[in-house]
Amino acid sequence: MRVLQAVGVVCLLAGVANAGTWTVVDNNDLVAGLDTSFGPLFKASNLGNGGSAVTVGGIAYDTATANVTGDASGTYAAYGGSDPNVANLLSHSMKVSQWGVGSDITISGLTPGLDYKVQLVLLGAWNGCSANLYVDAANYKYVYFGNGTVEKVASYTFTATDGDVVMNNWRNSGDYYVSAYAVHVIPEPATMSLLGVGGIGMMVARRKARS
Repeated sequence: MRVLQAVGVVCLLAGVANAGTWTVVDNNDLVAGLDTSFGPLFKASNLGNGGSAVTVGGIAYDTATANVTGDASGTYAAYGGSDPNVANLLSHSMKVSQWGVGSDITISGLTPGLDYKVQLVLLGAWNGCSANLYVDAANYKYVYFGNGTVEKVASYTFTATDGDVVMNNWRNSGDYYVSAYAVHVIPEPATMSLLGVGGIGMMVARRKARS
């Protein structure tokens, strides 16, 4: 699988030939911007030098970055809240600079045919920053960060057609940071129904035991 290199911020999920769906949450409350309602966690990592294993918004991020290439020296001090876990997640990032190269993230071990959702925590550092997000060099999504330092959660939902996904992060204009990523499995509707029935069964059993 060829990995493209260029100057810019592009999130490219290579090797996934499908028409997925992009969503971008423009919300500086990172916990509110993350989605954990759809299935089990497959992989999540806190990126950048000095990052720690933290849990944010119910997502447990590790510090494994052997699958990540690029400039890990990114720092981001705009977070003004009191949650130390959020501060750690945001303050250490992969830096994608105006004059530098991108950051490649390879996610392996996917099961073809299963649905996944990738969530990228992106941070804009310059006024007027913008990002181009791609999947398989297609499925394009343009993101404008606006003025000042802005946090966004960009998510892509897709069906895996092979075992690997490569995300290439490049710049469109200005400097950006890729702070973290998380991948969740989206259960099939039948599985969700079984989980619901199982939950009801457990409630009934508990009520009978009490009576």
